[in-house]
Amino acid sequence: MLVYLVAVAVIKKLSDDSLTYNEALKYQMYPNYILLFAMMLGVGSVSESPDVYHYELKTERLILNRDYKAAAEVGQKSLRTTARLTQLRMYALSRQGLLAERIFEYPQHYASFGLLNIADTMFYNRLSSQDICAYLGAYCGKNVKSSQQYYQLLFADSLANSQAADYYLCSLLLDKKLTEFHKQLPRYYNLSDSVPGAYDKLPKAYREALLLIGNPDFAQQGKLVVGTDTIAVFQDSAFVARFKQYNEKKIGIFNEVERLNKTHREFGKTYWWYYDYSHLAAGELAPQNGGL
Repeated sequence: MLVYLVAVAVIKKLSDDSLTYNEALKYQMYPNYILLFAMMLGVGSVSESPDVYHYELKTERLILNRDYKAAAEVGQKSLRTTARLTQLRMYALSRQGLLAERIFEYPQHYASFGLLNIADTMFYNRLSSQDICAYLGAYCGKNVKSSQQYYQLLFADSLANSQAADYYLCSLLLDKKLTEFHKQLPRYYNLSDSVPGAYDKLPKAYREALLLIGNPDFAQQGKLVVGTDTIAVFQDSAFVARFKQYNEKKIGIFNEVERLNKTHREFGKTYWWYYDYSHLAAGELAPQNGGL
């Protein structure tokens, strides 16, 4: 504000009768530009803390050095994140074949936008969304307006790879489109009876999502409705028992904020918690220590 006032005084002194109307008008606009620039800097400094910006830079550098494991570990203990940082982390997981296994171990505040933002083409990003699209099978065309449209075109043209399949399925989970996820899953994973333990072999996020579909009483027994039949699809008793514990935990706590925090401590890295509470989580979770 002090800079702005000084600029106004200087410009006012310059804008005397010796200047033409157009020249005076031009000079008088400068303080507005200065104020706008200062406001932009202020918003940036408030919205993103220095440690998160540091996480972004370090994660990107490690990815470019192909150290994907280390990249995925940057700032992992912190609840702070940005859409850009989330996108980088998910890419690092995918490079290790762990996207659908570990996606909900990280804060997810941006739905599928934090997985792939096709509008992210800023020149200062050394790793852009176009690079990620190329990794998934093809660059994104200028006429593509959303990541979902991009996935559809990718599969329609038979350009998608296995990584793209997980990106697409995870985007459905992030947007909480469980019905569509349930419909699409068998197209990319063989869940037929000819594959023993097919459901237990699915990545963690997919297994957790399936238990949220259909009759909750059946789900707590590891059963799903497949076609017209109710069958036991999960043989992993510990996994099914954990889902039952989650439901018992959230039912037993009546205060919403307390329930949010206590369930997060034990189940915050599950799709169950994300599906139930992610829309309430911003600003309500108790702070945790950050770390690199």
